[in-house]
Amino acid sequence: MIAVIAEVRVKDGAESDFVAVVEALSRRVHEHEPGNLMYRLTRSPSETRQYKFIELYADGAALRAHGESPHFRASLDSMEGLLDGAPRIEYLDVVHLGE
Repeated sequence: MIAVIAEVRVKDGAESDFVAVVEALSRRVHEHEPGNLMYRLTRSPSETRQYKFIELYADGAALRAHGESPHFRASLDSMEGLLDGAPRIEYLDVVHLGE
């Protein structure tokens, strides 16, 4: 499994538009990406323009399918004017603990 943490900062006043884009994206991820095991958006309680996506994929193929999907590409275009800077993305290997 592969985990992804993507951190973004949203422009002031663009928070509700950003959340709407992510809400539509999240629905499509759940409907069309069986290899996606978790797709959540979180927000800092102290810095309300700071968000983190927490994602979990079955394998590298599932992660690639997400990145190449039309719904993900369209959401990137929609987010472009809403973000305050480039996203910071971290890819992590999941450690299996006797599961």
